[in-house]
Amino acid sequence: MRLNWLKAMMLINGKETDSISAYDRGLAYGDGFFETLAIVNGEIHNWELHLKRIKSSAIRLKFPELDQGLILSSLKKLISNSLLNNLLPNNNLRFIVKLIITRGEGKRGYQLPTKPEVTYILMNSEWPNFPRQHYLQGVDIKELSMRIANQSVLAGIKHLNRLEQVMAQSELTDEYQEGLLLNNDNQPISAISGNLYFYNNKVLYVLNQKNCGISGTIREQVIQLSEELDVSISFDLTSLDKLLYSSEVFISNSIRGLWPIKSITLLSGKIQNYKPGKIYQLLSERINHELGYTCSI
Repeated sequence: MRLNWLKAMMLINGKETDSISAYDRGLAYGDGFFETLAIVNGEIHNWELHLKRIKSSAIRLKFPELDQGLILSSLKKLISNSLLNNLLPNNNLRFIVKLIITRGEGKRGYQLPTKPEVTYILMNSEWPNFPRQHYLQGVDIKELSMRIANQSVLAGIKHLNRLEQVMAQSELTDEYQEGLLLNNDNQPISAISGNLYFYNNKVLYVLNQKNCGISGTIREQVIQLSEELDVSISFDLTSLDKLLYSSEVFISNSIRGLWPIKSITLLSGKIQNYKPGKIYQLLSERINHELGYTCSI
């Protein structure tokens, strides 16, 4: 298979293959986690933040010590191969690498293997073509009926069970670029594929991941940059009304970067409109630029 300008490649445990055992616990139970890496000019964007989350996820999910040497050598091999097979100039190169780590093969049943042999899967794919207006004017999102369940043991981890997101995505129609996900207490949590932020009364709300959601790497970067800019931050969960009547709202994703929200359509049919604000502009000048988006307002 060949994508538009990138030769697709998959490495499993460092070897070039696209086959995995049917006994792998990642398939049977979603027993594992993943990272989606943006490769820009041959470099992994926010690699240190990704590596930090990989280590944390492994510890929290009770994985054995990971083979970081194998991960790094496989990443270098995949990136090098993608560079060699790229049809565009190297200084314009952007593509995606997905890293999946499972607990490996296991017998029937939920019991953890006594000596698990971890499976490492790496695959590349082409960079999506997002409209420039998404960065300049914002995107339209819709409140979804799907609710994100509270589960503090798994909260923040990018684990392999993404059925909540799959079902949420099934609600989204073509006129919306993202969905707004709430928890069972009707508090805003995230987008389907990204973290959610809003600015209200001189405070940037970076919703916490104590009970549900994913702690994104761009989220960590937003926190770091906001602290550098002396922007007041709140990590509290809050009401939908407080989100709706904020001066600006935006979302983040490791590939898309930051998108300002242009409108939120509620289940009731009510529509709340926004414009890109100063906080989005300050953060996007750094984050979106690093990802290769030229979208200054």
